[in-house]
Amino acid sequence: MMGRNSEELFWDLYAKLYDNLSGLLPYREEMREIVHEVECLLASQRGSDDATGSEPVLSLLDAACGTGYMLDKLSQVTTGVRYVGVDRSKAMLKRASRRVQACRPAKLLLDADLDGKLPFPDESFDVVSSVNTLYALRDPDAFLAEVRRVLKPCGTALIVNPWKPKLLPIWREHFATLAEWRDERECLRTVLLLPSFLAITAINAVIARRAKGKVYHFLEPGELAHLMQANGFVITKLKHEIYAGTCCMIVAQKK
Repeated sequence: MMGRNSEELFWDLYAKLYDNLSGLLPYREEMREIVHEVECLLASQRGSDDATGSEPVLSLLDAACGTGYMLDKLSQVTTGVRYVGVDRSKAMLKRASRRVQACRPAKLLLDADLDGKLPFPDESFDVVSSVNTLYALRDPDAFLAEVRRVLKPCGTALIVNPWKPKLLPIWREHFATLAEWRDERECLRTVLLLPSFLAITAINAVIARRAKGKVYHFLEPGELAHLMQANGFVITKLKHEIYAGTCCMIVAQKK
């Protein structure tokens, strides 16, 4: 098991390469699906607010926002939302800050350890998203309890978590899509990013090995659903296979 400092260094190293994941077609497709789902959740919350005659000012927390990729994409398709991102990696937050500083609406980025208490009052957010984060936390139950605490009544959580510690499906789908598209620009991008892809593969091999050793929580979709239900959520959607079939996405409403 890595010590706290070693763990932080590990994720800081990943931060230097993380944005290059957007060069992988399965990653872009995964993020497209997630952004669309969050967009629908926000629209649903706004509809509920409209029905009660209140001002539809919404708030979203991205728990482990990484380099801000999702927040940036969301801000391009949604308006009237207060975005907050937290991450414990200062290197990730530094990159996220550069990405979102020119975007509107403004976003708040905070340094926070998701293994501890979230730095927000009860019932602060309409939606909480957390993508590929829960697996690396010490206590998933404690994290989900915190997510529930900071959600408003009837608020919604979107959790994406890996359940297959495999890399080959991602590469297989990437190159199959390249062959189908025959897009010269995408092929060139792949060639230019190959050194970064190899480094990312090495890091993900470490993650996969730790998952097999039960250090990380790679949960079957049913296990994740049970965990959410045990922490006071009602499942509204469960998609078993995204990111080339290696992750699942679950949407759940606070009871």
